[in-house]
Amino acid sequence: MGLLQLQIFLTITVLLMAKPAATGIFLAYFSADQLPWMYLLTAGTAGIVSFLYSRAMGRYTFLRVNLWTLVICLLSLLGFAVIEPQSVGRQVVAIGLYTWVGVFGVLAASQFWMMANLVFDVRQAKRLFGLIGAGAITGGIAGGYLASLLAENYGMNGLLYGATLLLFPCLPISWYLWKRFVPDIEKRRPQRIHQKEEVSPARLIMESRHLQLLSGIIALSVITAKLVEFQFSSFAAMHLEGAAELTSFFGFWFSTFNVIGLTLQLFFTHRLFQRFGVGNSLSLLPAGLTLGAVLMFFFPGLNMATLSRLVDGGLKQSLQRVGIEMLFVPVSAEVKRRVKTYLDVMVDTVAGGLGGLLLLLLIDGFQLPLAKVSVFIFFFSLAWLACVLLMRSEYLNTFRKELHQFLPEAKPVKPVTSHRELLNGLFKILNWPGRVIREDQLLFALSRKEITDLKEFKRPLLRLLTHPSTVVRAEALRQLSNWQLVKIKLKMDRFLNDPDPGIRTAALEFLISHDLEGYEAQIREQLNTDDPAISGNLFLKLLAESSENTNLRERWGLDNYFEQRISSLETLPPEHKIAWRQVLLEASGLIRSPLADDFILSSLSHKEPTLIASAIRVAGSTQNPLWVLPLIGFLSEVLYRSQAKKELLGYGEDLIGILNGLLEEKLPDVKDARHLPALLKVMNSQNIAPLLFDLVEKYYPRDLILRKETFRAFNTLKRNFPNLILPKKRIKRLLFQEISFIRMAEEISVFQTRLSLIPEREEINSARKGLITLLARRQHGNVSRLFRLLGLQHPVGDIIPIYRALTEKGGTHRASALELLDNLLKPSLRKRIIPLLDRVFNGKAQDSESPLNARDWRQLKTEQLESLERLLAGNDPRLKLAVIYLISQLGDPRYAPMLRAQLDDADPRVADLALRTLTSLGKA
Repeated sequence: MGLLQLQIFLTITVLLMAKPAATGIFLAYFSADQLPWMYLLTAGTAGIVSFLYSRAMGRYTFLRVNLWTLVICLLSLLGFAVIEPQSVGRQVVAIGLYTWVGVFGVLAASQFWMMANLVFDVRQAKRLFGLIGAGAITGGIAGGYLASLLAENYGMNGLLYGATLLLFPCLPISWYLWKRFVPDIEKRRPQRIHQKEEVSPARLIMESRHLQLLSGIIALSVITAKLVEFQFSSFAAMHLEGAAELTSFFGFWFSTFNVIGLTLQLFFTHRLFQRFGVGNSLSLLPAGLTLGAVLMFFFPGLNMATLSRLVDGGLKQSLQRVGIEMLFVPVSAEVKRRVKTYLDVMVDTVAGGLGGLLLLLLIDGFQLPLAKVSVFIFFFSLAWLACVLLMRSEYLNTFRKELHQFLPEAKPVKPVTSHRELLNGLFKILNWPGRVIREDQLLFALSRKEITDLKEFKRPLLRLLTHPSTVVRAEALRQLSNWQLVKIKLKMDRFLNDPDPGIRTAALEFLISHDLEGYEAQIREQLNTDDPAISGNLFLKLLAESSENTNLRERWGLDNYFEQRISSLETLPPEHKIAWRQVLLEASGLIRSPLADDFILSSLSHKEPTLIASAIRVAGSTQNPLWVLPLIGFLSEVLYRSQAKKELLGYGEDLIGILNGLLEEKLPDVKDARHLPALLKVMNSQNIAPLLFDLVEKYYPRDLILRKETFRAFNTLKRNFPNLILPKKRIKRLLFQEISFIRMAEEISVFQTRLSLIPEREEINSARKGLITLLARRQHGNVSRLFRLLGLQHPVGDIIPIYRALTEKGGTHRASALELLDNLLKPSLRKRIIPLLDRVFNGKAQDSESPLNARDWRQLKTEQLESLERLLAGNDPRLKLAVIYLISQLGDPRYAPMLRAQLDDADPRVADLALRTLTSLGKA
């Protein structure tokens, strides 16, 4: 950075030495009215230079073009110094030097910032460009004052020789920077460009909205600056006479402008960019010139002209220069190589020429008073400000495009089968004659509720009564029970005498629905058998029929039958016991009695998985708040999780109130509570958000897994239910908590890393290394949760690519990701998050390798004690185990009180290791 500061210092010093001299000499030999013609001449010259420069950049390396440009500038300046003393050459010097200053000012600065862009990435640029720019402003101060001093003591000739001498060191500095700091890939790029078909810079600009707006900002800023400069120079020419006096005046004020610019650069520029971003910071200069134009219109004179020029000169080389270079950073290196000099030279000088034409039209054509030029300054400043405001979003879009590859792949949308398509498919399956249909397909179709609601399925179902499969015939008979069918009742005797028990049972079920009294004796006879496939199904059918008929239930004694079956359950043969439990479970959901509740409860703890699954289903079907806590307990068991979630969701909105009551009493164990966010995230209710916030803030504030699952649930809710309102203050509070967790992990990790530099036993070093590794993993977990929270405040399409780019292996896009995030965040979060992520992902942890030999060892041990105590105060079992293991290796009895506090830890592994470590320390 030091060499870059020196180079820009020398470049701007030379420019600010030559510029007042050029302005003073020109105004001494020509009038201020001739300045617009010089603007045109400068623009024409710059156009030729830009064309040649662009062709050279397409064929040669940047270093070669840069060095040749500096050599030509040196020789030109030296030539002006040689011919200046001759009277015949002074008018040539006046015109030539003025043109040289206009071209050199943009060309040399463009080359310098091009080199800086090759050396630094976007994050380094944002941090360092302000400091580097301070070198330019310091050069402006030195150049202006040197111009005044040399002009008074040695004349113009001495001033020009001095400028030539100061420009020469830029040659070796450029060569060294290129060889030492520019990546090899950039050094080889011109050869690849030369092999491709050249695309003109103008075409590249037209194809990019970012470059179009950047061109607009540069062009409008130059035109506005030319108008301001013309007013300033013209008013100065009215009050001062002679080349030396004008040179001294301009030298003083140009240096003063730069003193103000340096103050802004050193103390405000970095803070403004950090707080307000690139776009907002760039708007200050056009806004200031707009105000200056208004003041000049009402209070014309040299003072107001100086004030406007002060705003332009003070901000141009500080905020404006750094901001413009920041806008170039996200542009790809290849495009930047083609267009940067074109924009800096061609657009700049052509805009200056347009400013000259405008002045000729206004001053010479319309004889507009000098003060009225402020009207045009006002409108050009407003247009400039508009481009800056548009650039704010486009600047971010540039980074979005770069990170577009990190967007999640769009999941293919599964075609949704319409209801009519489903019915047609079922009809084809059930209309089986002449077609080969598998039994499992027919049974699937018969299990669908849709076929019992439409009469068009009546005929296919009747046809299935003659199907070869007894299972299919029985199921078809059950489905036909929804219709009053005389044909079936006429054939009932045949069904009741069918050799297959399934057919007989289906026939009896049909009769329960349509002719219970007529076949009561037969039904009671079958109901008293021990076969659950017959009597069990008939019992369940009777319960269903009597669900709204208490008289029927009492007449058949179904409650007593239920009690008798439960009491005789243990006496049944093994082959019937499980089947009867299944029947009685189904009956428990229909009877709803204390005995039924006890039976469901006992089945929930049964050893048979199928019974447990049935008990979960039946418990959920009752919608009784009694079963919510047991069902939550099954969320931790993979085998039953899906069924438990389904039944809990069946409670609907009532579940939220039940959960709030349970959580108030701290009833769900944390391992079960961790699954609640995944359960709740599918519910579209405004009451979900407060419950999820309470989970991590009120009920289980230190459980990391629950925090992660809760934040993931928030992201899902936001995606699936965009109208759901999430309280911003609570999100911000959680963000600050995650930031504090990341900082704590970072601080302790840095401290442990520093301690690892002390020579100790291998066991201690190994334990400490394990703790550091685990802290790094936890830190990245905290970062993941941090981004999930940020996804609640900002578009997910921005946050996901940023996170993926930051965690990308190799980190080639990290700088762009951080810059995009920097511009998205509000100042209060930006100043906390960006430096933290910069350290986490770019390995810039502070003081991790600072020497320890100067530290007080007693104080060092005290700090270690405090840092390990902070970790044990958390609720992370793995971190606790790593800390206790390190304590066991340290063997320091001062850790005994901390270990005793872990004897009652909820995790038995932590409590056991703490006890064993205390025993080894002799403190148990």
